[in-house]
Amino acid sequence: GNGQGVFVGHLGNIRTSNNFTTFTARVSSTTNTLYTVTFGNNTFVAAGGLSTPYVTTSSDGIAWANQTLSVVTGGIRSIVYGNNLFIVGTTTGQLATSTDAVTWANTSSNDTSTIGSIVYGNGLYNLFTYSGNTRTSTDGFYWPKAPALTTLTELSRVIFANNSFYAMGVNNVGRWSNNGLDWNTLILGTGSNNVSDIHYRSFDNRLLFVASGGYIGQATGLVNGGSSPTFSTSIAAPGQNLNSITSNDSTYII
Repeated sequence: GNGQGVFVGHLGNIRTSNNFTTFTARVSSTTNTLYTVTFGNNTFVAAGGLSTPYVTTSSDGIAWANQTLSVVTGGIRSIVYGNNLFIVGTTTGQLATSTDAVTWANTSSNDTSTIGSIVYGNGLYNLFTYSGNTRTSTDGFYWPKAPALTTLTELSRVIFANNSFYAMGVNNVGRWSNNGLDWNTLILGTGSNNVSDIHYRSFDNRLLFVASGGYIGQATGLVNGGSSPTFSTSIAAPGQNLNSITSNDSTYII
């Protein structure tokens, strides 16, 4: 958002870029591992923590301010912004919602497994747990159970981009779907063994992921309604485990 991309990771590592080539380290004021980051309401929001929730926010991706999130337990592993609402998911299966990423309220997911990913698309929120459970919500507050993706339990992130769902995870696992029910194989390329996050930048139709070892991957020209894109990979932060990525119209942050 706001011309920047943000990538976050181990020990509070935050890096920004506006060209996907040169990356600048930023001060996050934390040694908490940051697992996820998003942009919404003109605000970058990064979150994580090993066993307790941690949230930090920024208007420009450069200066960051810690926020208090005490209404849930467990570390945060997923975040989404959609329909004017931030939602985070934790390792204890709990959810918290906020309109500004400063004041948070607890919301029940009716689940106890780690919420690895939350995605918003086509008017629906979808959450995916590490145990393969899925739940959907129209408002972000009520979450009935959906059919489990029992064959996709290795997925760590799912995203809705250009009217399709794209999912990636460990052991080079990748899938795409145009309806969220029927899934096709997704080839991720070199360095994609442990993908930790996916991001879509709509203005140039670009799908990106970050992975262990400092790898980043990108694919352009996504087909509306679904296809298997071709990814190219490179190393943004040698030896670093990059956990999350987001961007605005001109800068990436990891």
